[in-house]
Amino acid sequence: MSEGHVFTAVEASKQVAVRIGEAILAAIESGALPVGARLPGEVELARQFGVSRPSIREALAALQFAGYVESRRGRGTVVVSTDGAGRPSRGPRLDGGEDLIDLLEARLVIEPQVVAIAAERPNRAALDAAAVLLEGMRIAIGDPVFHPTTDLQMHRMLFAACPNRHLAAEADRLLELIAEPALQAARERAWATGELPQLWAEQHVAIFDAIAAERPATAAASAREHLVSVGGNLAAVLEDDAQRRRLRALLAGPLAHPQGAPSP
Repeated sequence: MSEGHVFTAVEASKQVAVRIGEAILAAIESGALPVGARLPGEVELARQFGVSRPSIREALAALQFAGYVESRRGRGTVVVSTDGAGRPSRGPRLDGGEDLIDLLEARLVIEPQVVAIAAERPNRAALDAAAVLLEGMRIAIGDPVFHPTTDLQMHRMLFAACPNRHLAAEADRLLELIAEPALQAARERAWATGELPQLWAEQHVAIFDAIAAERPATAAASAREHLVSVGGNLAAVLEDDAQRRRLRALLAGPLAHPQGAPSP
């Protein structure tokens, strides 16, 4: 694949990773890189764009965070969506507002423990990959052309740092339920404002930093803080008063604020 054939011209004045990501995204949206297509490797992309491999890595991380590509073992980086939808949910459908709250409650039980164990003995290779994706998150949030609508890829990458594969797999399984239409609508509304994504990016950085520094209690507290913010956004889609009261109780209760837990 030649740069002249697939990639549109890029502006040298733009941040390197951003302009590369925009060029690759233009090729995806135009159909030059269809779903299922495998991108050239980092070395080849760096040669085509005349930049360093770290810049290529950041651009691909932004596209991965936004849901356009995935990194697959043995295949490299593969296009998975032309609109940022990412991979579809494989889990069962949720059944109304009570089920949405049950899901958040389950996440409050599991996700803080997963990141706490990750902080006890982190998988450093996974942390390195998470660091790149965090930079991708920063790039994708900062440039409207990527229009991300979820941070689930960031959750998955942080779970991968947990050495207990059973717990990490269970946390990831819960994420498969989050393509539920009501939750998707709440996420899209939040991401359209720009304010919550910035906060959520900071919260993911806090979780990452705690894992990297091997501070389990702080990692768990940071995960709970993020899920409380997610729960506050969920309240926007609940129409039933009893469900809203239950959600408020959950977000103010011991699962979200265990006694003696440190502040993140």
